[in-house]
Amino acid sequence: LRVWLLVPIFLFIDANLTVFGSLTVRDAQIGILMFGFLRVEPVARMFFSNIMWGGAIIETDRMYAGPGSELSAKDSTLGYYGFVTAFDDLVCDGCIMLVERISAWVFAAAVDGRRVFLVNGAKIVIRSASVGPYGNSGVAVLATEMTIADAEFSIDGCECTRGGACMQINSWLNVVNSSFSMDSVVGCTNVILAHSPAPFTEGEQRAQINFTDSSVAASNLSGGFAVSNNWFTLDHTAFAVSGLATDGAGIAQSLVGARIVSSTVNISAVSGFPMGISGPDV
Repeated sequence: LRVWLLVPIFLFIDANLTVFGSLTVRDAQIGILMFGFLRVEPVARMFFSNIMWGGAIIETDRMYAGPGSELSAKDSTLGYYGFVTAFDDLVCDGCIMLVERISAWVFAAAVDGRRVFLVNGAKIVIRSASVGPYGNSGVAVLATEMTIADAEFSIDGCECTRGGACMQINSWLNVVNSSFSMDSVVGCTNVILAHSPAPFTEGEQRAQINFTDSSVAASNLSGGFAVSNNWFTLDHTAFAVSGLATDGAGIAQSLVGARIVSSTVNISAVSGFPMGISGPDV
């Protein structure tokens, strides 16, 4: 399938769609609006640029992108969501996702999904994401549950206009055997916020932020790096934060506690109070 859309129209699909080859959308009001399942086959490509005023670039019920597939978007401003919005599962199974200079008025300039899985060699690169004037949280990522496993995830440039968080997780964030990096986060109260109503039962993952067998690097940040209603965990993880100006949340703040197991923590050039990792039980 090779489709070129070079005029300001909506591509509306009330069915499932499978992309086998290459799909390019330029200078349109919206990329894909569909009520169904979007499947991007291995090594298929989807490229979007200069998408303006639509609800989202890709808006679908569920999405699966296979190994070696590539989804990229740049130079676009959306009226509600941003690049990819999935109302149920969003699975990047070894896919490559490149997002550059994307802005949304309300939510998630890059990734928005109920359950987001970035796994099996997936590579996600987000450069220059912003939300405004009406949104105040989930600037780059908004998800209920998010799993990053055996993957590379990076954000370089995330701008909040009304505080809020660069990444808002309404249940849990699990990062396993992955590289996770953040740079140049501006105007955000928190870089990562995991929030879900208490109380929590023992072992419950809601509102947890967990890094396991991973490397985490963050620099040039405003606000706290991570805030969770439940546990914050570093397990066999290299964790480095530098160049952070914090007020109230510190590097990591948990309302339940923090667990640091066989991990390396390197904190430098941090100002504000508190500066470190805090919680009732650390």
